Amino acid sequence: MCRYIMTFAEYSCGHQYPLRRQRVDCNRSWCALSTSHNEEEHNHRQCATELNPDLNLVMPGFCYPHPCNLCLGRPPTRGNGRSGVRMGPNGWASDSESSDESGGSPEEVTVNGA
Repeated sequence: MCRYIMTFAEYSCGHQYPLRRQRVDCNRSWCALSTSHNEEEHNHRQCATELNPDLNLVMPGFCYPHPCNLCLGRPPTRGNGRSGVRMGPNGWASDSESSDESGGSPEEVTVNGA
């Protein structure tokens, strides 16, 4: 089944902020969400119709030896004190406004109360 990979930045204070959310296609013919889903007429009751849970990764290049902006009392920025992932009104997430598939203006995802 398909899933999303969420990449995070982590700061010495322990706070983590999402940087990007990317869809990963499982390429299985029996997954209705995959681009490889069987196009021939068949019984769709046997097809997977739900995503696997998100895979959350802290990227090695984004582990910082200092506290995040919120802990330092500075204004938050994307990926440092607030989410770097944007969520459109239709529920699709993207890492930039230009890739928003909703046609509307995206909203920020709130993480860790930030």
